[in-house]
Amino acid sequence: MAGTAFWNLTTSRGKRLLATVGMATVAPVAAFAIYMTLGSALLVTRQPGPILGGAGTVATSTAAITSLVVEAQTARRQRDFQKAVTAFERLAGSDAMTADLWADYADAAGALHGSLDRAEPWIDRALALDPRHLKALWLKGSLQTERQDFRGALETWQALLALLPPDSTDARLVAANLDEARAALGPG
Repeated sequence: MAGTAFWNLTTSRGKRLLATVGMATVAPVAAFAIYMTLGSALLVTRQPGPILGGAGTVATSTAAITSLVVEAQTARRQRDFQKAVTAFERLAGSDAMTADLWADYADAAGALHGSLDRAEPWIDRALALDPRHLKALWLKGSLQTERQDFRGALETWQALLALLPPDSTDARLVAANLDEARAALGPG
């Protein structure tokens, strides 16, 4: 009878057991869910290069990289662009950067500085990894429009439009951007 108190969830020992089992189950599931939302399979398969950890130390573990990815993406979603750019800067020194992360880095930097001009290297890195990357193409077209390179913007918007579902909201926005570029170029 004394052994049954261990499994009795109404006793303090049973409640501690339930809390321990609950945390042991919830923590890995939550971590996995966050990773699947924000992470990349490349972070697991690639050997990470060094990145700056806290206080200037070098962190090379997958856990440190994953932590920086989560920090960068969370800050970006919360519109804390300075914090996001700082985290992306630390990630950029690693082999963990994917086309998605380069595009998100460029997006955060553009939002921080009010212009995509400084973000061009990261847009180009994203497109070098994936020439059909939707967000990177969108950023490239926006940068070209910002610079009044309407011929370049026209080509980029056409490439992006070809990748989008024809009746989508994004396709309509890109078509409007195409019209703007054509109008800016004038007849002929």
